Amino acid sequence: MTILTTTDLPTRADCWHDESTVISGNALARTIDASQIHSFYVYQNASANGDIFTQSVFLRAGTYTLSVLGETTANSGLVDWYFDGAPIVSGQDWYSGATVRNVVKTSASFTVADDGYHILRGTVNGQNGASGGYDLFLTKMWFKQAAD
Repeated sequence: MTILTTTDLPTRADCWHDESTVISGNALARTIDASQIHSFYVYQNASANGDIFTQSVFLRAGTYTLSVLGETTANSGLVDWYFDGAPIVSGQDWYSGATVRNVVKTSASFTVADDGYHILRGTVNGQNGASGGYDLFLTKMWFKQAAD
């Protein structure tokens, strides 16, 4: 877990979670939180194991990392991230004993093979053993290219 710094800033596509498309589960709920960067977070209300949401992005071929800005809480779940159907992160844990705002979680590098339209998918897949739920309080996701 990291707190957002200027080195985390996106260099390519930004994906605001309130613009995600819900594939499985309940609708997205936007919550104002003045202590969170951008003053809000979004989650599926009520959340459940197996919730799925997507974002579409245009990216050039290259090597990228995915970063996610959100809040960790005592009721948060695990999320698996997929890019064009291929797994890029498994079991990203958003649990913490108390709420922590402005948390950034970054993936390992992954390769985008072709220029064009791509799909980022998040799937809630379980929970930390200490968690009381499956919430994902997210603000945005973004891509950073390794080199131009």
